[in-house]
Amino acid sequence: MTLLSALGYGVICGLGLAFMIGPVFFALIQTSIEKGFTSGASMAVGIALSDAIYVLIASLGVAVLANSPQFQAWLGLIGGIIMVSFGIGNIQRKIEANRAKAASGAASNSFVQIGKGFLLNGINPFVLIFWFGVGVAVINYDLQQKVLFFGGSLLTVLLTDFLKAYLANKLSHWLTPTFMNRMNKLVGVALIIFSIKLFYFAYEVFTL
Repeated sequence: MTLLSALGYGVICGLGLAFMIGPVFFALIQTSIEKGFTSGASMAVGIALSDAIYVLIASLGVAVLANSPQFQAWLGLIGGIIMVSFGIGNIQRKIEANRAKAASGAASNSFVQIGKGFLLNGINPFVLIFWFGVGVAVINYDLQQKVLFFGGSLLTVLLTDFLKAYLANKLSHWLTPTFMNRMNKLVGVALIIFSIKLFYFAYEVFTL
């Protein structure tokens, strides 16, 4: 395994994760359309930070905690509560014509968006399981290969999320308040569906 190959596999891994359709994907697109590229990019940074923490844990080999059914169940339960809260909030929110016009150019608090991205991605146990699975797959890599692999993965996810935010924001100029309200509801329903999936995941583990 050459260093270049390790980097290439990392980029492929990052692309696979970046294009998974999940609650974070929907939330990133919605935030970029409604609040602008800066907010979407800030959310992408939060997503990348949570991924980086999981990569660090996986690289250090703390597999005992990640493979603990009780830990996964509690993470799923907490994640479900957070996602259903975001989902209900999205469904109830309404955008009026004057707010919609201002939203595309208005930058919301970057730290809030970083925190939102960090939470939505970080409390999803499937993301944790994904990175530990990847960690097991590259267990025989040396330190340089692991650095290039995980660095390539994380950078690819971050840059791809920046691209999603940019493209989504470009579409915002052609979107009506009606469309944005429907999108809010769609994102809210998607988050609630994923929260149910997390609740069921936690239930299955608790009842083992």
